[in-house]
Amino acid sequence: MGDIWSASARVDVGGFGAGSRIAVNAEPLLNLKNNKHLTTSVGWKFLYQDFVDSSRGFEYDVLMQGPMFGFTIHW
Repeated sequence: MGDIWSASARVDVGGFGAGSRIAVNAEPLLNLKNNKHLTTSVGWKFLYQDFVDSSRGFEYDVLMQGPMFGFTIHW
């Protein structure tokens, strides 16, 4: 996309029965390099968790999502 614009994504998956059944975090991002020391990012964050504690009768199966904004400082 050039020297100024870039795209990136971060994804992690966990759980698999150790604490929760599954947990997924995904963040696709569009990045703008403002100058040699600052990059600005915009994107969308997805966080899904499926947790069950059968001994207490508790179940948490939720997808949360929304816009995100951030910046990175390079030195």
